[in-house]
Amino acid sequence: MRLRALIFALLAFLASAALAFVLGGAATRHVERQTLTELDTALAAGGMDWAESAADGLLVTVSGTAPDEATRLRAVEIARQVTGPERVTDVTEAEVPDPLEPPAFALELLRNED
Repeated sequence: MRLRALIFALLAFLASAALAFVLGGAATRHVERQTLTELDTALAAGGMDWAESAADGLLVTVSGTAPDEATRLRAVEIARQVTGPERVTDVTEAEVPDPLEPPAFALELLRNED
């Protein structure tokens, strides 16, 4: 094989590798943007304005502090319905409600006539 043919093959391989890298990155960014758009729309439609989402490839992370546990679970369920349950990472938290005041404690001793 001549040197020119070897150089041409090497350049063709490097060019195709660079093109695959660029197209792979573009496809990843497109999938991430599309997933986040769908997820943010679904969360906003459900009234989950407190929830934030981030994408890393095919994985989606849902974060934020929910007003209560039921709302937190609804937001995670919406995310799982939109993207798929195996792709969602849940790092949400629920606000801790104010603790109830303990009841007044009183001790009464009753005396018997005897």
